[in-house]
Amino acid sequence: MKNFNLSFLLSISLLFLCITSRAQVNLPYTLSFSSDDPAHWADGIAQDGDGGTSKINGLSLQIYTAAADHTTLYAGSTIVWHDNSYLASSTGSYTAITSGPDITATDNGVPAMVIKSSDNTVNFFLKSIELYDWGYSNVITIETYDNGSLVGSVDFTPDPSFFPLTVSQSDLLNPAFFSNIDEIRFFPKAPNTVFNLSMNNISLQAASGTLPITFSNISARQQNKDILVEWKVDNEAGIQKYDVERSSGGQAFTAVATQMATVDNGGAAIYHWLDQNVLPGNSFYRIKSTDMNGRAAYSSVIKMYSGSANPELLIYPNPAQGGAVHLQMKNMPGGTYYVNLVNTAGQVLLTKAITHEAGSSYETLDFSNLAKGVYILDVVHPDHSKSKSTIVY
Repeated sequence: MKNFNLSFLLSISLLFLCITSRAQVNLPYTLSFSSDDPAHWADGIAQDGDGGTSKINGLSLQIYTAAADHTTLYAGSTIVWHDNSYLASSTGSYTAITSGPDITATDNGVPAMVIKSSDNTVNFFLKSIELYDWGYSNVITIETYDNGSLVGSVDFTPDPSFFPLTVSQSDLLNPAFFSNIDEIRFFPKAPNTVFNLSMNNISLQAASGTLPITFSNISARQQNKDILVEWKVDNEAGIQKYDVERSSGGQAFTAVATQMATVDNGGAAIYHWLDQNVLPGNSFYRIKSTDMNGRAAYSSVIKMYSGSANPELLIYPNPAQGGAVHLQMKNMPGGTYYVNLVNTAGQVLLTKAITHEAGSSYETLDFSNLAKGVYILDVVHPDHSKSKSTIVY
């Protein structure tokens, strides 16, 4: 009888361990820090369950001040909670956690702050967060990571009127960068500077990058005045539709087209959409897939440039003055251009690689150390086409 009871108890224990090991992440949840918690924060790390928040089942989230490498704990730092009498925002009810202790960190600013899953196999989706730089001196870069690899980054500009700002997935928090991550780093955009960042009301969802779909590729190319967007997917199963989303600045995206999924057998598929109303200048595209249960996943973001005028390669002055000519690229495609200066015998005397951002740029080619005469300027374009000009020096 005792052996039976022992076996029964062992079975129950093993079953309990298996169930516990497969516990689901208890999200969504918003971390709203409402009180100081020095007993837990003296080690420099705030976690879910501290400062008036609740523990998140299946996810241990850490918030800490980071050193100049933006990753490791800032030596001697703690986390502190303050009400608005200290933070002095324009919102009288604002409270938040920030870096401490005051004498070594907060008053002098810190290099970075980090939000991180203590287990890099457990990811999350940052839905929104309330941020306030009570020193207001920097544009803040926000980088996201998954298992140490950079996913994406955005820049946050604090309100100059000292209002805390809530940023969310509908504006700054590009879902392609914030939907399936285990770490977020905040640091001043300008190098070798510090900031005074505070944060609260950190709204989290379960990681949404777990749909049975893989975007193997997304690309775009110019077709006359239009832009053709193409995306390839693997493992398409249970997907209902694809939304093509476009942005002029790469942050706030708007759906501009919808295509219904055509394959529901776990296979691969290729889709196309022609943008016939192209934005002037830069256009950013991404694809949002939605499954039958309403879950969403995003492709990576691609960037295209559409000039408002015909492309031009201007070379001047000609004849050259002082042994130099200027190359002006107007509305030319981005990429690397190779400029070769060739003499009448066909010898290449000078080569220069020019990395050109889509749009317009200006370069100078100096050949003042060469003998005066007639030369050929041979330009190889990124698509391997060539243009030639005769230069008199």
